[in-house]
Amino acid sequence: MTPAPRHETRTILVVDDQPRIRSYLRQRLHRALPDAELLEAASGEDALDLLRTRSVDVLVADYSMPGMDGVTMLARAHEVAPGVARVLLTGHADLDVASRAVNEGAVHAFFQKPAISESFETTIRRLLEERASG
Repeated sequence: MTPAPRHETRTILVVDDQPRIRSYLRQRLHRALPDAELLEAASGEDALDLLRTRSVDVLVADYSMPGMDGVTMLARAHEVAPGVARVLLTGHADLDVASRAVNEGAVHAFFQKPAISESFETTIRRLLEERASG
């Protein structure tokens, strides 16, 4: 199935199995990017289902989720919606995760939890701008 046509509203999809983390990320992104539409999914499968029906500009996913890890989900997201920018969040900052993120998930950015800094918001803003101009 082809993703929905592009639209003018910038859309960010946050994927994390922990409701508190999703809420924290949504609040932070809403403050930094009040005009962006913020969607959320509790699993990789839910996120992929959303990507099949909604146009999304930036996908922010946690690495450690039950069922399907974030790298696997980002790799599948790249197949479903190749134009979406992919960002991985992880509490596991080891070389294997970073390598998989780049090689399999084709991520645009990688951030370590829980210390998500202002550079996270700056990166999301830059990725949205790149998608709007591209």
